[in-house]
Amino acid sequence: MLAALAGVGVTLLVWLPFVSRPDLFLRHFDGPVYMVVAKMFYRPTAVNPLPGYILHPAYFAIVPPLFPALVRLLSFPFGIPAGLFLALLLSVAASASALAAYARKVLPEVAVGVSVAVFCLLPARHVIYRALGSAEAAMALFVLLAALAWHEERIPAAYAFASLAALTRVNGVLVIGVLSLLLLVRRRPGAAVLGGLLGMAPLGLLFAWHGRVLGTPWAFFAVHGSKKLLVPFAEVGEQLRAGQWEAAELLLATFLFMALAAARLWVMKLPFESLLVLAHIGLFSFMRESDLPRWSLTVAPFVFLVAWRDLWKETKVAAIALAGLGVLSISYAWQSSGENLLSEAVYHHFLRFLAS
Repeated sequence: MLAALAGVGVTLLVWLPFVSRPDLFLRHFDGPVYMVVAKMFYRPTAVNPLPGYILHPAYFAIVPPLFPALVRLLSFPFGIPAGLFLALLLSVAASASALAAYARKVLPEVAVGVSVAVFCLLPARHVIYRALGSAEAAMALFVLLAALAWHEERIPAAYAFASLAALTRVNGVLVIGVLSLLLLVRRRPGAAVLGGLLGMAPLGLLFAWHGRVLGTPWAFFAVHGSKKLLVPFAEVGEQLRAGQWEAAELLLATFLFMALAAARLWVMKLPFESLLVLAHIGLFSFMRESDLPRWSLTVAPFVFLVAWRDLWKETKVAAIALAGLGVLSISYAWQSSGENLLSEAVYHHFLRFLAS
């Protein structure tokens, strides 16, 4: 309960300067995209709900259905914007509680309050996207529950939560893959294959639905087609050749930090967490993605908390570090909340669409 309250409290703190501007909450991406999917569930509409931002109905296939379904479920009777608000708070509370349960199992030497504080405040990108209209908190919930189930030897539950993660963000398939790989190493090929197939089945049904309403089951991959690379880490070279050496260095720094965390997790005999971080490095190395810090948030609890448990177990040091880093994270969230918004004209058009 205290963990849930801490998660909600940090979210409300992010909203605090904007209580008179609720439009920021609804205009900040990816919230509008989730609300469109919550209303239409990928069915094309006669009127473009986000003109100037979305050019084709197939773009909405980029958003898996679990979080929009939660928004739709909670939208009665107050409407989809209220559903998004409630879905975010519920996800934030549940993910913080899941983190507390995971920490008690895997990080017994770290005070639970410290673990929850690290989760709620680090990294800064996690703070803002948990608070403003996206599925980061829901994704963290299912990844943490899958990790906890793995450590408790509840393999069917681990696959079930991994499957839910894949329906929240598609990179959840990496959780399924890591589970199957670890079972193969344990010489349990039957469980690995069966778990993998059952875990992927809901995503297969989603792609079949895309085929029915969008004309192709590969709509998700078509949206991301321009981001694929044939050579790993080629994006770094592209940035350098374009004269963007600062961006190239930031990409390298992100990969390096994740790799160091994966190595520490492996030494700590946490192969699930280590391999999941490495799997994300492998995935991102073949993508043309400038916003890598955001898309790596799936493994943020392992990279920023678990890998550095020898630091966080020192309560006084942890308190000092969290005080400084927490202020930076909240300040970053406040300053960036007004960015990446729908324009005023499109926002009012979007509200009319939601009300139709």
